[in-house]
Amino acid sequence: MNHNISSLFILSLFFAASVASLAKTVEIKPSKRLVEEQQADNKRWEKEARDKESELFNKGQTYYEEKAYQKAAEYFQQVLDLRYPQWDLKEVGEGRFRTIQPAQEKVWRALDTSLTRRARARLERDIPQKVAAEREQDIKSKIDAFFEKADVATMLGDRVKAYGIYQDLIAFTKSVGDSKLSVSSRVKAQDKCKEILTQVVKPLDEAESLIKAGKVEDANKILQRFPGEAGAFMDLVPEIKQRYEGILKAPEMVALTREAEVQQRILAGDTALLREDYVGAEQHYRAAATLYPDVKSSQVAAQKLAQMLADPKIVAALKAQQIERECKPLVARARYLVRMMDYDAARATCQEIIERYPDTEWAAQAKEILGQIE
Repeated sequence: MNHNISSLFILSLFFAASVASLAKTVEIKPSKRLVEEQQADNKRWEKEARDKESELFNKGQTYYEEKAYQKAAEYFQQVLDLRYPQWDLKEVGEGRFRTIQPAQEKVWRALDTSLTRRARARLERDIPQKVAAEREQDIKSKIDAFFEKADVATMLGDRVKAYGIYQDLIAFTKSVGDSKLSVSSRVKAQDKCKEILTQVVKPLDEAESLIKAGKVEDANKILQRFPGEAGAFMDLVPEIKQRYEGILKAPEMVALTREAEVQQRILAGDTALLREDYVGAEQHYRAAATLYPDVKSSQVAAQKLAQMLADPKIVAALKAQQIERECKPLVARARYLVRMMDYDAARATCQEIIERYPDTEWAAQAKEILGQIE
């Protein structure tokens, strides 16, 4: 009997253990299966990410080899920006009791592969160097073109054009930033501009030397030609114009200029006298005598004026010409007013002529017009 009880007790314990074991198995299997599914997801997602990474890198590499660096950079950056989902699986426990728990959430991860590292190298080192070298070559080509055009202009003797090209080159080198090439090219262009300006102002140097040597007339001849020879540079470089005008204001040049102006007036007076234009001669001689009294030629003008006014015949003719200059337009005005039937104004004009110059042919003409009105 006791034996049967013992056997039954043992069987019951075994049954209980089996049931507990079965219960535990039923409890663990779903978690394990979920972990396996999540691990499978992780592998699949990582593979998809690697495939995408390879696709993006290959496109970037193609553009890189075609020297389309900007486009290549876009794809290499996409490689670095690539993220893929992963179940956040974690191990718990230690030793033989260590297990992996199913993840409750996903995390996003970046790949760290040889392609990723190559893409980063392209972006951080290779492409910037290539772009910089390409840009430097482009700048060099443009700078060379500037110098070539300037050389041609210089060879053709067009200093204004050459100077303008060098100025454009200087501005261009400033716009692209300071590099060994741009700075050296700018300095060279500036030296070329200085060379051109040195040649341009040589006549001014010569004129100043002549003035110091007392050869003012020779200096004046050079200065008279200078605006025609270097007029464009006087507009381009204000300093040249200022220097030119400064030389003209030198006491020696002012004296020479005034002398020339007085002589020109005297010549005009002589010409008028030959034409028996005594009014014109008197005006020119008087202006020459009084314009710059300190000029030697003004004395000559004063003498000519005095000689002319000392001749009774000339004085009489001068007076007649002065009267004619005043009366002729008045008579013409009176006739016009008559045609316009403005008789009152015509009468007033005729009366003015008669009163001012009673014993002249102009007064006679004025009376004739009054007779027509009445």
